[in-house]
Amino acid sequence: MPLPPKARRLTAAVAGAAALLLVITLVVARFSADEPSGLAEGALAALPVRSDPVSPARGPMTGGCGVSKATVDALVPGGQDRLEKCSWYSSRRGEWRLRVAAGTDGVAMSGILATTTADPAFAMSPRPPKVLAGLGDDQALARYSVRRHDGVAEVVFQAGGTPVTILYGGQREIAGKRIPQPMSERDAMKGALTAASEVATGLKLPARPVPASAPPPGPPAITRVPRPCDLVPGRTLDKVARGAFRSRGNGTLLDGVSGARTDSCEWQVLDVSGQSRTLMVTVGTVPDREPGDGARAASRWFLQWHRLTREGHQSAALDKPKEFHALTGPGEQAFGVLGGSLNDADDLPGRVVFRDRNVVVEVVYSGTKNGEPAMSGDRAVRAAYTVAAEAAKALRAVPAERAPLPAAPDPVPARPLITSLPSNCGIASATVDAVVGHADMNENGDQGTCAWTTRLGERNRRTLNVSLHLELEETSPASPPGSGTTASGTLNDEEIRIADRVTRSGPWVKNTPAARAVDRLPAASEETRQRPVTGLADEAVALVTGLDTKIVFRFGNAVGSVEYQDDGLDLERVGDMKPVLRAASDAARALGAHVRSPKVAAPPAPGAAPAKTKLPGGCALIPTGMVEQIVKGKAETDSDVSVTRDIGPLGSLDKPEASGCVWKSEHRALSVVATPFPGRSSHEAVQAATRAYLKLHLNSRAEEPISGGGEKYFRAVTGLGEQAFAAYVEDGTPGRVVFRVRNVLVEVAFAPKDPSERMPGAERVALAQRAAAEVIKPL
Repeated sequence: MPLPPKARRLTAAVAGAAALLLVITLVVARFSADEPSGLAEGALAALPVRSDPVSPARGPMTGGCGVSKATVDALVPGGQDRLEKCSWYSSRRGEWRLRVAAGTDGVAMSGILATTTADPAFAMSPRPPKVLAGLGDDQALARYSVRRHDGVAEVVFQAGGTPVTILYGGQREIAGKRIPQPMSERDAMKGALTAASEVATGLKLPARPVPASAPPPGPPAITRVPRPCDLVPGRTLDKVARGAFRSRGNGTLLDGVSGARTDSCEWQVLDVSGQSRTLMVTVGTVPDREPGDGARAASRWFLQWHRLTREGHQSAALDKPKEFHALTGPGEQAFGVLGGSLNDADDLPGRVVFRDRNVVVEVVYSGTKNGEPAMSGDRAVRAAYTVAAEAAKALRAVPAERAPLPAAPDPVPARPLITSLPSNCGIASATVDAVVGHADMNENGDQGTCAWTTRLGERNRRTLNVSLHLELEETSPASPPGSGTTASGTLNDEEIRIADRVTRSGPWVKNTPAARAVDRLPAASEETRQRPVTGLADEAVALVTGLDTKIVFRFGNAVGSVEYQDDGLDLERVGDMKPVLRAASDAARALGAHVRSPKVAAPPAPGAAPAKTKLPGGCALIPTGMVEQIVKGKAETDSDVSVTRDIGPLGSLDKPEASGCVWKSEHRALSVVATPFPGRSSHEAVQAATRAYLKLHLNSRAEEPISGGGEKYFRAVTGLGEQAFAAYVEDGTPGRVVFRVRNVLVEVAFAPKDPSERMPGAERVALAQRAAAEVIKPL
């Protein structure tokens, strides 16, 4: 089970595609003189400590790596140890390879895709691995594939939550064949299972693999999970963070688990004496593909995270915790910990993590005074447990369903998530025959890559390479203000200070699979000529470099790359796109795209309107009278919001320089951030701005409130530039309007300065849209 390790620090962030974010709402709650501060008050529950049921990690990376010398000699005749530990190679009568790897690092280097059925790669593959029983202490997987002329068997089993991977295969010289042939599936799998059985025996684990029958149905998944802010009742919140301001948190859970979704809610409070309390509740959910799948996947992940947290793996940004306790509850598995993150010196939080069926919940609590830890470790962990116990009760309550947004026209298609790859990368046999001729298939598509090459003896050497990639995960927002990175849903990443307090970034928009796919499209560069392709997918471009022709396309969360080369082309035929266009059409169609007479567009006509490179001063974009109407009074201005924006891949182009203005009256705030995207041509500049806009549109449309009763507003807007949307999610965040005019991308945002002020989202958006109508006039 690959677990890309990540820190679970309260303020740690998952790096995502960066964008620039307007910051409007306060992290600091306001208190009157007679209101109690947000210090932890009242009785806190005692920890239900138990003996730790999770054994230390085990792995075969000592001595002979678990494989006997006799087995190595038989599988890799004349083999020598390679530079990598537990890896053998031989070139006698072909090429032979054997590798044993334990843990997530070894798996990553081995190139294996799935370590359990919960991995995204298991469901993605057109030929998913076979499930085995009797090998290791959980299910094992086995798969044979052809990669670059090598026939390779991959076997992975679990050893106390640690994946152990065995790869065996290569090429063999066959009498009568001019070139070595891939090792057969029978021979490769037999060798891999022999080595795997020896490794498992050395670990004192079951070592007689057999095909697995269908697992017995597990507990049904919790399908209607409350929003994270709804898990903490008011009476419990008063014990730990009375009067706190609520916002979206940036916690993450269930990394690398197929289909998992995570969201979090954070409460922060600061009193006049400089004491603060911070509580964050993060909820991760794994859906069922088959009955019980979600609970099994969540349990495996929890077991691994329990072990990593307890032992302090620096590769996961974890340090040895100050305290670690296995707990009897809440839920079916639970532990409590003090500290444990490499960055916890400032607040030393208490944490409780628990699992109930297919849901994992993490509660993190900390208190400081003037930046230093202000409470005992015992109290911090007990406060986290007190909240976790109440969260576990709320988890079993059935939340009310939020009414769907009213249907409204949206020019950006909402595609269903593509979760599996087509066989042979979707390329028809007739297309291979027409494009390549008599061909050998060098890679068979099990890992999303297919390759065909003309057989030896043919007059011309032609190659067709197809790569399909699915973005399946939703990444968490970027770091909080002051970290130097941004969230993926807004434009401005500056810290804007209102009433001498740093405001909270909002909303914390996650980077959706479709938006992540946008980032995989090729950026303009000096080395390639790039032209748009119409009629193929959501977006496609054609590239010509030397004798190579290539098309890259995006359809929803899928990105395809199709490359063709013919060494025998006459010079006048270089750049012929018909072969690669035919193959790209097959691949896009297999992913679900409605392909309609695709063609490579002509180069942009000379004399097209030039891209804007300079904009009016940010504070001059809206007349003073209009500003005062919107913010209800005289406004202070701050034009020092110029930032370097990095939205999407810009290749060798200069990063765009954003500029704007913030207007603040006594009670309201308005901001504008505008960016002219650069490019060597008008077309390139518009393309970069369009992709940046698309990411913001996709992410903002997908965003959900952090409480069941939270308000959400999203509309595509017409009459405001070439593309535009208006959005608002949850109390305390700004109403936003984002629009594009050619290569210029603009965000206008409005919010009350006091986050406790109740102003409907539609009203916030309307005021932002009123300002946007003025901003667009000089553009």
